[in-house]
Amino acid sequence: MRHKALYGNLARDLSAILHERGSGKDVQAAHKLSPMPLNNFFGDELFALLYSSKEPCPRGLCEVKANLVTVSDPETLPHERAKAALNLGNFIASRYVKEGSFILGVSPPIHWFRLSRRLGNVEGALAYANALLQEEDLQVKFDQKIDRSPGLLTMSGAKPSRCPSNRVCLAWRSGARIAMDNAQREFPGWSQKTFDCALACVINYLTLLPEQQGSSATEERCEPWPGSNLSGLA
Repeated sequence: MRHKALYGNLARDLSAILHERGSGKDVQAAHKLSPMPLNNFFGDELFALLYSSKEPCPRGLCEVKANLVTVSDPETLPHERAKAALNLGNFIASRYVKEGSFILGVSPPIHWFRLSRRLGNVEGALAYANALLQEEDLQVKFDQKIDRSPGLLTMSGAKPSRCPSNRVCLAWRSGARIAMDNAQREFPGWSQKTFDCALACVINYLTLLPEQQGSSATEERCEPWPGSNLSGLA
């Protein structure tokens, strides 16, 4: 695979640089004292090597490294970090993920989408919800020629026997809340895609009900959305 060649080149470059500075034991000690940001980029070896390397980026990875630098900097504005996290999640999902399986040493895209959502990105919120749905063998399908509201299918296209979980419901709800917060600031920097993602979060939340689960002391519950609050999305 292409990423294996890129990983190998980065590993060789980084190994040569580190061994110029000291012995292998010194290198190992330095790594223990200097962990990468975001829990070693959620365990992503390629990202860690790319972030650490001082050599010129391999062709096609300069933007990825720029996103790693942005998302790792706590001084950077949250919306910029959120966009960088979304870009990294999409980068992994479009190249390294196939049919829900992940490659050892590659961070799951859902971690990046969740981070993007937490930093206030509505596209990240929808991507996070979709990733959660995939874990439950579910997907949302919306065809206006067939139905005016979205519907649920299994990943194989069959009719599901269950509703989405509360985790999915909460992800949609957070996307709607992000949209409401941005409405007060007149949606700064939003594209048509961003509006589409916000609308999808609202419609999915209102039409695709979560399954009713037993309550517990630690369980997050998906409470009914106050209808009056939706006026902020108009």
